[in-house]
Amino acid sequence: MISAGIRDVPGQGLGQAALVGGLSGSQAIRSVARNANAMGDALTMDAEQEIRGLLSTYGGALNASDAELCASLYTSDGVFMPHQFLSSAGANVVGAYRQIFAAIALNVEFTIDEVTVDGDLAYALTRSKGTQTILAGDESTPEENRELFVFAKEDGSWKIARYIFNKMR
Repeated sequence: MISAGIRDVPGQGLGQAALVGGLSGSQAIRSVARNANAMGDALTMDAEQEIRGLLSTYGGALNASDAELCASLYTSDGVFMPHQFLSSAGANVVGAYRQIFAAIALNVEFTIDEVTVDGDLAYALTRSKGTQTILAGDESTPEENRELFVFAKEDGSWKIARYIFNKMR
């Protein structure tokens, strides 16, 4: 960190700094701010990439009807709010996915429209499109949804904290 570029001048009160390393107080502050912004941008880009990877894994789990993998992508208190089903939270999320996958099989692709990161929280707006097969009758129908994901950091990794979707058809 470049904050070593300035130091307080004893007896001069707040806001007074001595020239250290060739930078004036205001130059050092601007330099620190630029470096902090660049560091923040890099961290945000890393978080966005991690979230995009999480969404890719989630899409693969949906298409594989893998309830355990879907549920493992949630925070410990995550909430799943599926269309035409009751919401489920925490340890109950896996049961909700099992119930859904007992009824249908999905073959969908996600389009990520937006990922926004703010500290340890983030959200993504997505769309999914493909087919769903109703297992009882082996009938395939178009499937198209809009989704809102809210993510939170848990144990150093991004996880789904809230997920809701609604049908577009």
